[in-house]
Amino acid sequence: MLTNEHIDVLSTTLETLLGKAEPGAMAYIRCLPPELVTALATAPAFAPSGWTVYRVADGSDASARTISADQAVELRESKTEPVLLLVDTERAGAGMDGIYSAAREIDEQSLFAEACRLAAKEVTKRCSRTARHQAEQALRLVRRRNYHVTVPPWAEFDYLVRLAAHQCFPGTLLHLLGP
Repeated sequence: MLTNEHIDVLSTTLETLLGKAEPGAMAYIRCLPPELVTALATAPAFAPSGWTVYRVADGSDASARTISADQAVELRESKTEPVLLLVDTERAGAGMDGIYSAAREIDEQSLFAEACRLAAKEVTKRCSRTARHQAEQALRLVRRRNYHVTVPPWAEFDYLVRLAAHQCFPGTLLHLLGP
């Protein structure tokens, strides 16, 4: 479930990764699951400063900030406003090839490294330095214990965000990291 805390941290993360919004700039994210792409696009609070956000899918819906791949290409060619595309990889279609070759990709590793760093700072701010240290130890332990099964980056991010939001003992939310 996407919370306001998730949205705030992801917006700040993207502001950091994208830098200053220049006219004609375009970036895209295609590493997020479709349900998360939809949730972010329909959340008005998800608005990295200076960037216009669109979900790219198989149709167009202004109220859901959704455009088609053809419309995304038109935006790229018009080079007017800075645009961040959230690509629904199940529905965007083949028309995205021009975007993939011409726009900047925010990859999963970069996105979640920065998002987890900011979420961990929130744990320190809202809980304590000790809670952050315990959370980081828990993440290392889970990664080591599940060496044959990778903990998804979203799960680590979600764990840290929820820990900061609920201000609870880090062990309470370990179930979010998998079996």
